[in-house]
Amino acid sequence: MKLQSLSIRNFRGIESLDLDFTDELGLIRDRVPIVGPNTSGKTSVLDAIALCLTINDTPAQIRDGLLMTAPALVRSGAVRAEVQAKVCFANDEIEVIRDLLGRTEKGFRGADSWSNHITVRWTFPDPNLEKPNRTGSFDTEPDIGCFYFLARNLLKKYLHAPGLGPRLFERIGGVYYFDAKRTGLSKNLGVQEVRQLGYLLNPGVIEAANGNRPFDVGTTLRSEHSGDVHLTDPRLILTSLAMRAQVAQDPKATEKEDFARLKQLYERVCRPHKIGQLYNTEHGLDIEFLSDRGLYYYDGLSSGQRVILEMLLQFATHRIHRSIVLIDELDQHLHPLWQDRLYTALTDLGDDNQYFFTTHSTHLRDTIGDQFYYATGELTNHANPR
Repeated sequence: MKLQSLSIRNFRGIESLDLDFTDELGLIRDRVPIVGPNTSGKTSVLDAIALCLTINDTPAQIRDGLLMTAPALVRSGAVRAEVQAKVCFANDEIEVIRDLLGRTEKGFRGADSWSNHITVRWTFPDPNLEKPNRTGSFDTEPDIGCFYFLARNLLKKYLHAPGLGPRLFERIGGVYYFDAKRTGLSKNLGVQEVRQLGYLLNPGVIEAANGNRPFDVGTTLRSEHSGDVHLTDPRLILTSLAMRAQVAQDPKATEKEDFARLKQLYERVCRPHKIGQLYNTEHGLDIEFLSDRGLYYYDGLSSGQRVILEMLLQFATHRIHRSIVLIDELDQHLHPLWQDRLYTALTDLGDDNQYFFTTHSTHLRDTIGDQFYYATGELTNHANPR
C-alpha cells in the first residue's frame, strides 16, 4: 500500500492542508520528508496519517503521549477534525488480501470487483451520537476497503493456519509509526523461551571458565511453549532473533533473512561498527559488536547506535514490508554522517515501503536538497503551529 494524497481539516494546529505525494511523472513517492522547526506542525501531519489509516474497533495507542480527546485533536474553535487519505494497492497485494479473507473470515464473499484505489475518511469526534466511537468514525470507499487495512492483523491471528505463513508479510502492508521516543518495540515469545533467555542472560549463570566462546544454540529453543509473553526489552529481542537465526528452519521461517538484513543495514549506517555473534561470556550470554577499536558488547552501545538498532529490530520482528512507515525526527541522536546514511538506507529497510519522516536538521535538509516535499516552516526562523 502507498499513500497518494492527504487532506486535513481542523486537526490539531492545522486548519486546512492538502498534499499530493506523486512526482512529476505521476508516480507515488517512496520517501516524503517533512522539514521544519519545532512547533511548526510536522508531527501533526504524521499523526493525521496514522489516525486515518489505523482502522480499528478499539482505541489504539498511535504514539506515546497522543491523547484521543477533542482538546488534543480538534483545532480550537472547530467542532470536529477530518482527515481524508487516498491509498493505492498493487494487484498482487489485492490477490493476497482476497485469499486471506477467504481463508479466515467465515462466510466472506467480498465484492465482484476489487479496487486498487481506496479512499479513507476519518472524523473525530464520532458524529454518531447514539453510539460514539472513541477512535472517531471511519468510512471507506468502496466499503470493502476497510478489509484492506485489517489484513495484516488477520494474518498475525491466523499465521499458522493451512496455506498461510510469515512469508505473506512480504506481500501485505500495514501502517507503522516510529515516534520521537522510539516506543513500540515489542515481540511475543513463548514462556519457556523467555525463561531460557532469562537464564542465559543472568550474569551468575555462565561461569568465567566458559567465557568468550561462541554460543551454540543447541536445544535452547526446542521445547514446548506454554503461552506467550509480551517483550519490549531490545537486548532480549535481539538475542532471541540471533538465536533463532542459528536454528535449522523450515522454508516458511524468515529469521535467518531478517537477522542477516539487520546486520547488513546496521553496518551500512553505523560503520565501522558491526554486529557479531552470540557468545558465552563471564557476564552471561551476550552479543558481540565490532569496530576498528576492538570488540565490545550490548551495554557498550552509544545512544545513536541504540536508536538505529531498535529501529532495525522493529523492521525485523514486525516484518515491515509493503507498508506506510512514519518516522518522527529521523535525525534524532545521530551525527550528520549517520543522518545521511540512514536517509539513503531507508528504502532498503523493508521491501517496497513508503516512508514519511520529519526532521529539523539543517544538515539533512541540505542533503535532501530540492527533493523534500513539504516544509512546515523555515528552519532559520521561529514558526507558529499551522
